[in-house]
Amino acid sequence: MNSAEAFKSCFSELEGIFASPLHGDNLAFSESRFEGKQGDSYSLIDNIADFYVPEELQGNNVTETVKGFYEEKPFPNYDDIDNRWQLQEKARLSAFASMLDAQLPKGAVILEAGCGTGQLSNYLAMSPWRRVIGGDLSNSSLRLAEDFRSRFEINNAAFLRMNIFRMPFKPESFDVIISNGVLHHTRDAKYAFTKLVEKLKPNGLIIIGLYNSYARIPTLVRRAFAQKNREWVIFFDVHLRKLKRERKI
Repeated sequence: MNSAEAFKSCFSELEGIFASPLHGDNLAFSESRFEGKQGDSYSLIDNIADFYVPEELQGNNVTETVKGFYEEKPFPNYDDIDNRWQLQEKARLSAFASMLDAQLPKGAVILEAGCGTGQLSNYLAMSPWRRVIGGDLSNSSLRLAEDFRSRFEINNAAFLRMNIFRMPFKPESFDVIISNGVLHHTRDAKYAFTKLVEKLKPNGLIIIGLYNSYARIPTLVRRAFAQKNREWVIFFDVHLRKLKRERKI
């Protein structure tokens, strides 16, 4: 099955939620692309639909800066996850992911805005009664997400590239929207939040996670300790030991 057939097979019933990120009008899916009535077109490449439209801003563009970082260093990767059961186990050990999975309504259409490498989207889509769309601005991250989805036939998920300020969806399209650790990386977190709310159905559920100074304290303490006790930290961390062997750090 080619990428266009796979996408349409999984999400044919959701085709009606897509709208031009430039003009807001309906998008029609044909062959390997979405096409708007005003001539705009968005390709489907390796089963990832590319709806990314940059912002026309003067000066520093935070979105482009963040995109560049995650293109180079997609995170988290799948190095320690070899199959769908390992991903399920990892998610079950996370209080956030396991509680979310247990409480989401059946039949929900879900958007994860800023899905990164798609681990949460892929996990949630393992339940057959859901449809999950993972959107991100990093091609590198999305390729990892789609590769895992495709290899293990997680057929209720689809991934696309997008700008959170110009999303390719009609208003009131989703039962649940998740955006964890994303909005504070945009140029205007409050405005980004309003753009997400526009896509939420009445009485829908939106879940937002943000960084804050107090929550970073444990990380900063661990970093300071690691800098002063480098060899001890490497000795007790299996991933750092592997990295040391490979890179001779």
